Amino acid sequence: IENLLAQNKCPIVVGGTNYYIESLLWDILVSPKDPNELDGIDNQSGTSTSIVTTQKEDPDAESEDGKNPLFLPQSEMSAMSSELLHNHLRKIDPDSANRIHPNNKRKIMRAIEVYQQTGETLTTKLLAQRQQPGG
Repeated sequence: IENLLAQNKCPIVVGGTNYYIESLLWDILVSPKDPNELDGIDNQSGTSTSIVTTQKEDPDAESEDGKNPLFLPQSEMSAMSSELLHNHLRKIDPDSANRIHPNNKRKIMRAIEVYQQTGETLTTKLLAQRQQPGG
């Protein structure tokens, strides 16, 4: 789109979901920093991370092995029930957990992914986007 605008051409978006169109207009989609992060694979050791069920005082604190205990590999998230995922989201981002229905697994997983990929909660991201011009 930026390329077309630079050429004084009017881009026309046809089709797609509302999320797709919003992602074109505003910076709302988050890309993973490292493709291996989504799988929970540590390149050096080849081990995978898993959920820790005890909640620490600082949810961002790293565990003894240097990994965030709130990180969930994509494969684990897919296998978990919506209820467990929602409880996990509540530890990370209580505001999003209050806003997202416990049965909406897709949105719960996305909120967790945003946190895992950026280190910021979905609530923080959405607030920052609303404060941008046109957001």
